[in-house]
Amino acid sequence: MSDKVIGTIMVLGALGTISFLLVWTIIMPLLDHDFIFKAYIALAIVVFLAVAAVMLIVAWIGITLIKTKPAEDILQEIEREEEKEEEKSEEK
Repeated sequence: MSDKVIGTIMVLGALGTISFLLVWTIIMPLLDHDFIFKAYIALAIVVFLAVAAVMLIVAWIGITLIKTKPAEDILQEIEREEEKEEEKSEEK
């Protein structure tokens, strides 16, 4: 698989995880009128923020993979530059 596909999967997976946790750990308990455990929401918020922070880092890595050129292209550019430098040094 290419880096762009892997990056896209990482971004979508991270955002999906954040959305899932937001709904099931924060929103659903607040909508439940029989919600007895007030301490749960305090713990749920901390856990949600910790997992969301990790998922945002994963999404950032995925975005970087999407934007970065493939390694083969970078190596080819370096080889072309070296060949041009060799040609210039041979001409002198």
